[in-house]
Amino acid sequence: MLQELQNTFVNEVEVIRDMFTLMDTDKDGKVTHEELKTGLQKVGLQLAEAEVKMLMEADVDGNGFLDYAEFAAVTIHLQKLENDEHLWRAFIFYDKDGSEYIDLVELRQALADMPLSTHLFSLMALPESLSQKWKELMGMACSKQLQPHEYSSGLHH
Repeated sequence: MLQELQNTFVNEVEVIRDMFTLMDTDKDGKVTHEELKTGLQKVGLQLAEAEVKMLMEADVDGNGFLDYAEFAAVTIHLQKLENDEHLWRAFIFYDKDGSEYIDLVELRQALADMPLSTHLFSLMALPESLSQKWKELMGMACSKQLQPHEYSSGLHH
């Protein structure tokens, strides 16, 4: 288990480093606003100018560039938001009647619609942090305690 976590961490660090290298086109160890904008387009993200400016706010030392540490921090934050958004979309998908609860009937229907093996494999494939959030979400939903405004910290924007 520990080796698996280390491998995951190393892989994530390598992906962030590779993204930084891709975006740092002049290889000066910093990513400018233009390099960030162009780099995001290269990886298929078409962000509005205001969104690119918001990402540049990770420039905590105010020098006008993102160094590797600042870039890594904003990348990790974006990954967390993406994971949370997936959870939110799953909640909305399973809340068939729009009651802002996933009741037992909706949960049974969701589980009945997919083979058990698929359900188990999909849960096992989730990263540990996401898997734990999913378990929390499902536990609260089954006990009719979950409402989006109560569990929306980071899940709904």
